[in-house]
Amino acid sequence: MNTLFFDIRDPENSMDAVRQAAELLQKGEVVAMPTETVYGLAANTFDREAVAKIFVAKGRPQDNPLIVHIADVNDLYLLASEVPETALKLAEKFWPGPLTVILPKKERVPDVVSGGLPTVAVRMPSHKGANALIRAAGVPLAAPSANISGFPSPTEMRHVADDMQGRIAAVCDGGNCEFGVESTVISLATPVPTLLRPGSITKEQLESVLGEVLVDNAVLHPLKEGETVSSPGMKYRHYAPKAKITIVRGDANAFHAFMKEEDHKTDFALCFEEDVPFMPKNYVTFGSENDPLSQTNRLFEALRELDERGAERVWAREPSTEGVGLAVCNRLYRAAGFQFVTRRAYVIGVTGATGAGKSTLCRYFKESGYAIVDADEVARSVTAPGSPVLDALSQAFGEEILQANGRLDRKKLAAIAFMSPEKTALLNSITHPEILKTIRKQTHNYLAKDKNVVLDVPLLFECGLDAMCDYTIHVTADREVRKERLRKRDKISDEAIERRMDAQHGDEYFSQRATFEVCNNPDNDLFTQFVTVLNLIYTRGGSVYKKRCSFIGDRKVPKNRMKSFENLIRDIAYNKGCKDFHSAMQGGLDISAFKMVDWIRFTDDDRSIMFYHTLFDKDGEDIEIFERISRLERGDRYMTPHRAIAKRMKGAMMKSDYIVVNTNRKESRELLETLAEKYKVELLYF
Repeated sequence: MNTLFFDIRDPENSMDAVRQAAELLQKGEVVAMPTETVYGLAANTFDREAVAKIFVAKGRPQDNPLIVHIADVNDLYLLASEVPETALKLAEKFWPGPLTVILPKKERVPDVVSGGLPTVAVRMPSHKGANALIRAAGVPLAAPSANISGFPSPTEMRHVADDMQGRIAAVCDGGNCEFGVESTVISLATPVPTLLRPGSITKEQLESVLGEVLVDNAVLHPLKEGETVSSPGMKYRHYAPKAKITIVRGDANAFHAFMKEEDHKTDFALCFEEDVPFMPKNYVTFGSENDPLSQTNRLFEALRELDERGAERVWAREPSTEGVGLAVCNRLYRAAGFQFVTRRAYVIGVTGATGAGKSTLCRYFKESGYAIVDADEVARSVTAPGSPVLDALSQAFGEEILQANGRLDRKKLAAIAFMSPEKTALLNSITHPEILKTIRKQTHNYLAKDKNVVLDVPLLFECGLDAMCDYTIHVTADREVRKERLRKRDKISDEAIERRMDAQHGDEYFSQRATFEVCNNPDNDLFTQFVTVLNLIYTRGGSVYKKRCSFIGDRKVPKNRMKSFENLIRDIAYNKGCKDFHSAMQGGLDISAFKMVDWIRFTDDDRSIMFYHTLFDKDGEDIEIFERISRLERGDRYMTPHRAIAKRMKGAMMKSDYIVVNTNRKESRELLETLAEKYKVELLYF
């Protein structure tokens, strides 16, 4: 087939091109048209054979509903058997624009358009070229995205040409698309308006017109086998490039560390602009982390760029699900075929000047279950008798650094090596390459076993090992305190101590580079500081686990049941792999009416420390949360004092894998069990 190309970027001055494209549509042909979201493959909605050609061109079965594009609100009555007041309010607010409304359909709408459903999806695009084409054709135009099925949606005319030249009658060039992702889809054919596909018009914007809006489970999860498709973009592996994409769950630090691992250095990263300084040489950006609109505008172009650059394996940074970010997540999840990986284990680097007390801090980490990679122990292993490193040291510094048994005399070596910066540099040039190689190997072995790692490395920043770390800790102490420790530990002279200290950087060097700083003077409680740092790492997301657990309760945990509660926490944390406990009442609420329950610290065979916190009504009264959820489930629209709290509880159900339940109320438990079944959540009672 010879595909024609029409330029309708300025439709008012290119009406001949618009009319020619419209004539092809009237003859039953398929024409690619621009919209403000993505390019679409358009055909006459009421011509079954013409619509069937769309599926042939895209290469997909005729079992997915299409969106019908109109140029006048009154055309709704040509397509829908019922046009409720809410639809007209949405049209007044958001049309023309990137919003699709699902309504009960008239019989004249072919099943091939509706995907066999009793509904029809309708929208009015704001692109002037699209509007001109619809009006010239004289009929509503059914149009999915103009790409081969399963590949990224086209946002430029060249993308359409790449996929569709020779497959369709014509392509209309309308310039680059404004938004870059498909329209938001909202169903008004359900008891409560339901968001089926997120887009540039957010759930919050829809709620400003409709009140409560539910989010379909398929927005962020794959359809279950046999589940009915109620919106375009829900059934197949959509928006995907040829490369295999896997989404890396975790915060920025976790993603950066993940991409620095040896196994991933030759892969591609799909990341935010802010991530670029931390990425390997192969990366493609899809907007700014704090600008979801830039992400929507860039995502599909980025996916196509991955193919153009020959990417085979891609690791993608996970966007936020807030606001427009929900649309980005929806498209990216489907591009990845819902394949996720979580960098659960993480690396903490501990460093500081000699005598500061790094070993004490590392002991606390070891007692809490962390694997310790000690640079001093590694140095001893690589300088064992007969090793190439020891031979090189004896040649550089003389046989006097060797003991009678052939082992290295570390004190003599230090006395010589720290006499001048030049000799210190020589020492480092001989020992560091093998030490670094061994440290990296041990660290990767632990990470492969999903074990959190602490690197005890005095020269952490100087040798570049901080690049492996998610977090770094600087241990500091006063100079005189450090000197006294070195006298007792190493039994060396004050002159030797001064030389060793002068050969190292001062506190300012470490402070400027470390994530955390702890002081280990005698009057400071190092363990308390350790606990604080550990909690900060947990709350920052350093411990990136696969699943989330929320806490729902209408009363405090009785003291006589605290032990069973601790055991439950331990079971969740270690056996079910949850990160921590997010109160369902947090996030966007005024929590002044609540108080924090004290942290609980417990040890498991002296290996682990865990923290959790929850929020309760400050008066300990029942706040009727569960009754409010029940009303929300029934679709009641009236506002209540605790409606926001009830919505947060429901949000916890939708986002969590496990819910810890602390209530004796029969009706509350029954309701929670109903919700848990709906949202596929496991309830854990104690």
